[in-house]
Amino acid sequence: MKVVRPFLKVGDSNRKRAVVAVQVGVMLVTLLAFAALSIDVGAMYNARGDLQRAADVAALAGATSYVEDTMLQVRLNPDGGEISEVLSATITRVNELAAENASFGVDTTLIEGGDITTGWIDVTSGTSPIQVAGSSDAYNAVQVVAKRTAEGLNGSIALYFAPIFGITLSETEVTATAVFDDHVAGFSPGEDPGILMPFSIHEDLFDSEITVGSDEYSYDSDDDEIESDPDGLPEIKLFPWTSTPGNFGLLNIGLPSMGAPGLADHIENGVPPEDLEAEIGTDVLTFYDWEGDPVTYDIGGDPGMTVSLTAAIETRVGDVVAFLLHNAVNYPGANAVYTVTDVRFGRVMKIKLTGSPTSKTFLIQPVSYAGPGVVVDPNAPSSNGLAGRLKLAR
Repeated sequence: MKVVRPFLKVGDSNRKRAVVAVQVGVMLVTLLAFAALSIDVGAMYNARGDLQRAADVAALAGATSYVEDTMLQVRLNPDGGEISEVLSATITRVNELAAENASFGVDTTLIEGGDITTGWIDVTSGTSPIQVAGSSDAYNAVQVVAKRTAEGLNGSIALYFAPIFGITLSETEVTATAVFDDHVAGFSPGEDPGILMPFSIHEDLFDSEITVGSDEYSYDSDDDEIESDPDGLPEIKLFPWTSTPGNFGLLNIGLPSMGAPGLADHIENGVPPEDLEAEIGTDVLTFYDWEGDPVTYDIGGDPGMTVSLTAAIETRVGDVVAFLLHNAVNYPGANAVYTVTDVRFGRVMKIKLTGSPTSKTFLIQPVSYAGPGVVVDPNAPSSNGLAGRLKLAR
């Protein structure tokens, strides 16, 4: 049998090895390119994520200035309030919180002077831009732009492998807008235990007091003391209203009777969620449904005030508390039933239940409140800055 042998030329195997080496070399360059791409793209995404977190927390920190007494003074008196002081605090907080956040490759995130915008946005729209024109009492938003650029304060993003291909740096920027949304639809007292007190005032009287109420006291936050000095914020007189009897409400929320010990406990420690649920069937107060229609609650109470509750109220002087509004009172005396319509917040300033009727008083100073229990909905009406939530809007 004739054996056929393959015809080989000397040097063929060497040529094949050379071809494989060239192919491996080309593939290695391609693999390195993909490695450079994945690592450097990851670096860019990390830097962008860091910037976004810094911008988010900085914007939220800046928006806290819209829920303080200085801004409430502006809302109640746009011509006399110090909006410049509010905006100065906003910018300071933005810069401080941004600087506490590292960005990929740098220890702090710095915000350019022109990249902080204060103004207002329409929270009922998901796309409306921040507006800087208009009355200062409408201000509710702050927009922050965080950048990594070659000419900026934070510098650009250094790349690892891309310089092989002549690309050494990358740039990016992000935006965050935080807002104080004051469209209050409800309140969950259990989210802030101890804050809800069993008091109510007629909503018309509240609106009048917050406009023309007396301003005799102020709160010193450094010493946690009430001082006899005006501060540009009116006091709300909850009691007495002798000229309009029945407008004050000492509410019996989930209590078997109007006993003073139970009421004193509700004053000192707040109305517990279980008592609220026993009274109205839920531990969350909903004042506007998802369509924006009002929801009310009928709660029994008494238009009077017993001197035995003085000590309990005195324990809350200086505290921020929640109280309720009503629009109607049915039945007289201890049989009164209040139609509760909304919630407001204030700091307990003064209590005096002894002496002549004209010397008795129970005063609460309104505050803007943005605690965790506030429920907001774009279909609910504005509280005019008296309550709401701080949130990222854009």
